[in-house]
Amino acid sequence: MDEAGSLLAGAVVEAYPAAQNLAVAQRLAGRPRSSPLRAVANASGIFELAGIEEPGELLVVVVAPGLAPALLAPVELFHEHDVADLGVVTVAAGRTLSGRVRESDGTPVAGARAQVSVELTAGSRAESLIAGARAESAAEGEFELTGLPTGVDLRLRAHKEGFEPVEEVVGARERGSGLDLVFARGYRVRGTVTDPAGTPIEGATVAPEIAPSDASTPPALFAERTAADGWFELASLPCATRAVRVAAPGRFAHSEPLPAVPCGAEIELHLVLEPGSRLAGSVRSEEGAPLAGASVLLRGRSSRSRDDGSFEVDLPLPGPNPVRVQHPGCEPLETVVVAVPGEVVPAAFALRCPASR
Repeated sequence: MDEAGSLLAGAVVEAYPAAQNLAVAQRLAGRPRSSPLRAVANASGIFELAGIEEPGELLVVVVAPGLAPALLAPVELFHEHDVADLGVVTVAAGRTLSGRVRESDGTPVAGARAQVSVELTAGSRAESLIAGARAESAAEGEFELTGLPTGVDLRLRAHKEGFEPVEEVVGARERGSGLDLVFARGYRVRGTVTDPAGTPIEGATVAPEIAPSDASTPPALFAERTAADGWFELASLPCATRAVRVAAPGRFAHSEPLPAVPCGAEIELHLVLEPGSRLAGSVRSEEGAPLAGASVLLRGRSSRSRDDGSFEVDLPLPGPNPVRVQHPGCEPLETVVVAVPGEVVPAAFALRCPASR
């Protein structure tokens, strides 16, 4: 029933094993999922979930027309034929998150964009962005998001150009009003990317490298591509940014540490990308037979040999690169090849394959 005591005929009740917490998070976030256990409440609001094959912990979600999805308390079934009576289930109209966005000195921040995701920690952590749960702070920094799922932790994120993004987790039983989000000025990094001769490189990807302590912030959120003149600008980088990484097709990637300046500073960098190098050759048995489907593994790169044993792959680093070559039925080979900028490095790998003898 709803909070007014009205029966919710037609409400959909779904149950998921606790291990499927990502599917539950997506369902609560408004993304339809197929559940192996599903029932629809009748005219009296009564439902029954049958066909539970294995005992264990279940996560139960209720979705009713006009109301926000709700996650019920976990249900534990210890034996195959156990019956769990959930009693009267009350579904709320939805949670509200509201508060104010400001700078550390109290100055309101208008125009900050806020969004909310569902966060579940049953088993491993799972998170899913709630469709449509977005708001923009008003002139005095106030914001409000309504109609959010109940019974689950919510992660609130806010961002605005020129500031470091901020986030806060609001527990399932915590009040969602009076939230105080404090923005700090983030790094602004700009500059150019060129080759060693000074020619601008267009389309290079420039992204921050963020300290592991702030691993919840994906660097891809801030990535930019260079313009025709090689120019780039990254705004609002987190204070945990330690370096800027730039990569372009056919060139070695490069990481440039940020100088020791206070967060909020503007930094100008001029980054140079060396021509890349490729490893090309063949994989054969010691008897000389070509090995199709052999794996040639490098740091962050891999390739498989063709039917004639040939392969090619970009080398990730200038200078020495560890290589591992393996094939089913053969002993793996580990060696080191030296990349030469702008050149193709030849290689002929011979594997010892006892099974083929």
